[in-house]
Amino acid sequence: DKRDKRDALDKLELAIAVLNGAVGDTLARRDNGLATTLGLVHDGREVPLEPDALRVVLGASSAPATLAVFVHGLMCTETIWSFPDGSGDYGSRLQRDVGALPLRLRYNSGLPIPDNGVALDAWLSGLVAASPRPIAELVLVGYSMGGLVVRAACHTASVGEHAWLRLVRRCFYVGTPHRGAPLERAGRLLTRVLGAIPEPTTRLVGELADLRSAGLKDLGDADLRHEERAQPKPAVRLSDAAHPVPLLPELHHTLLAGSLSTEPWLAALFGDALVPVPSGTFAGSGDAPLPPEDVVVFPGMSHVALAHDARVYDALLARWGDRAPEDPHEAPETSAGDAAPAAGPSRRLRGLFDLATDVVEHGSRAVQEVHEATAARPFDILTAVAAGAPALSAPVAVVRAVHDASVAGVYGSIRLVNAAVAAAGGAALDLALAPRDAAPSPPSSPGEPAADDAGAPDAAAEAPAPPDPTSP
Repeated sequence: DKRDKRDALDKLELAIAVLNGAVGDTLARRDNGLATTLGLVHDGREVPLEPDALRVVLGASSAPATLAVFVHGLMCTETIWSFPDGSGDYGSRLQRDVGALPLRLRYNSGLPIPDNGVALDAWLSGLVAASPRPIAELVLVGYSMGGLVVRAACHTASVGEHAWLRLVRRCFYVGTPHRGAPLERAGRLLTRVLGAIPEPTTRLVGELADLRSAGLKDLGDADLRHEERAQPKPAVRLSDAAHPVPLLPELHHTLLAGSLSTEPWLAALFGDALVPVPSGTFAGSGDAPLPPEDVVVFPGMSHVALAHDARVYDALLARWGDRAPEDPHEAPETSAGDAAPAAGPSRRLRGLFDLATDVVEHGSRAVQEVHEATAARPFDILTAVAAGAPALSAPVAVVRAVHDASVAGVYGSIRLVNAAVAAAGGAALDLALAPRDAAPSPPSSPGEPAADDAGAPDAAAEAPAPPDPTSP
């Protein structure tokens, strides 16, 4: 039924989000269709920054609205905010309790945090410009990496004096590693150790580990600007560093962190299993400490649970401040039928095909390097032995040359076939998907609605479907 289909689509989008978090910068650099573009998602569909599309989410009222913008964390989608019992999420409860309208964003968490901050800054500027109703206030709520993206966007807007920042009075950070994540710093150290071991297989493992996304690497020291990203990273430092980018003093900040243990030393070391309490509460950052009432630590709560726990919501609500007045005349519609699907299936399918091609191409090169390095050892020994026996030198050299040529030929053939399949398969795929991606055919008579991608009549026939925002 419809609910099962929605659950299946949510699982698919989560799988794509995990892939984006792991190698999303590579996907974006290759313009792969699986790369996610930052945008608003409502009822499982992307909503472009256009007045008519936003009216579905914000309503058509002329009363000023308070908008709560939710930014998820690494390898997540907006569904991370949903309560396990299906009773909504923080956004829906805020709408019920204080009249704030929730806007749930989705983005590529594998991109550098500064880049996502710039994208969020641009999106918020576009939102303010395109909103069909006045905006009284923007409230930013970031979970885990999302909190760092919020801070990066605020920093970008502050430097550029962008207008949307004047609408922000408060920010909430849920499980955000303000001073970095020790697990990523430990991974950085392990990668360097593996790369320094003169063993081909071990080096390959280190190289594969180093392919993790820029977003993941930025979590190590909570880098919000490219200036910090460009600085050399200490190989052995596992402690939190003082952060060079302060919380904007003109905003009200609330920090919500978790801890699996009530023991102070365990909380400081492990925190919620991913974010230590000092990092989640910005302790020791060098800034003036926040008022105690603005920093809440939840004992016995894991990192993931922070995004959808009633206790966290209650703490957020208690620190919300002024209640936004509800407009009795207008409520946003619950359907996003006029919005584009969360991702174009044609682009996603082509992205999956391109990813498989890249895996074969780069995987064959990596395996070839290990093969050649491993085979070189016995040949080096034979060459050393042959140096004392001139009669063996020529045969050893010939065997080695034949072996190297054979190895290069085998792996080269694999890549050649892969390239041919990529060219032929890509052309066939483009041809098969052309009807989906092509513009709708002209109606047979004036005013007749065009068909949608699947060939069925469009449910929103009164207006043409907006372009897929994930398309280049």
